Amino acid sequence: MKNLFFFIFSRALWINVLVAVIVIIGIVLGTMYYLKSYTRHGERIEVPDFTHVPLDSLDYLFEKHKLRYVIIDSLYSDAHAPGSVVNQNPLPRSSVKENRKVFLTVNATQPPVVTVRDMEGLSKRQALAIMEAMGLGTDSLIYRPDICLDCVLEQRYKGKKLNPGTKLAKGEKITLVLGGGKEGRVLLPDLKGMTFSEARDLMFANTLLLGGVLDCIDCSTGEDSLQAVVYRQSPAFSKKTKRVVPMGSTVDLYLTLDTAAVPLMQPDTLFSIMDTTLIEE
Repeated sequence: MKNLFFFIFSRALWINVLVAVIVIIGIVLGTMYYLKSYTRHGERIEVPDFTHVPLDSLDYLFEKHKLRYVIIDSLYSDAHAPGSVVNQNPLPRSSVKENRKVFLTVNATQPPVVTVRDMEGLSKRQALAIMEAMGLGTDSLIYRPDICLDCVLEQRYKGKKLNPGTKLAKGEKITLVLGGGKEGRVLLPDLKGMTFSEARDLMFANTLLLGGVLDCIDCSTGEDSLQAVVYRQSPAFSKKTKRVVPMGSTVDLYLTLDTAAVPLMQPDTLFSIMDTTLIEE
């Protein structure tokens, strides 16, 4: 018992205890520092917006912002430059840790190729739906005398007959030759107040073509034009005369982003007179 008492209060024991405590504290502090350094606890950075950035600039930008990137997919879109970033995950302005991977989808440098189908004998509506599903467009509609109104008689590409099975890049435009029926004339629709896409679709449905966008008030980008609405058209619409125009005629549009002002905008008298004269001729 006496030996135990002396052992507990011996200098050697307490020196060993003190050393053990110091070692344990050192291990705990070292582990905490290592974990903090490894996980970068509390250190956050904001993810920049990498959309529209070309591929050859990614290495520099990601190194600058202390991030990494992985390209996980590619697609083709006319709204983005070839070889540029289309979208990303995490999204721009997300808060992440340094050296985080950002997963990117990029725009293909070349549009995908599609095989042209045989659309002869189909209705115009069916042919346009098929072309839209394939990613092809229409540059013009040509009408020629035929008993079948709006039936596809021929399909052309750059002025030459297009044979089924031909390979074309997505985004290319095809000319459709359609039957004009007996009359070959249609009522001119009222496009005022419609968005650009709505007006274009209605013109196609009425066997008319977009001549051009002659004005777009307050528009500065292509996206602005898509959101703008029609405040005037040429030829002008008339409720009284119910004017008719030849199938395949072009209609010019005047657009504005100020939708509230559209009801106040009146058709230009000079344009209306000119349109009436042209139609009567």
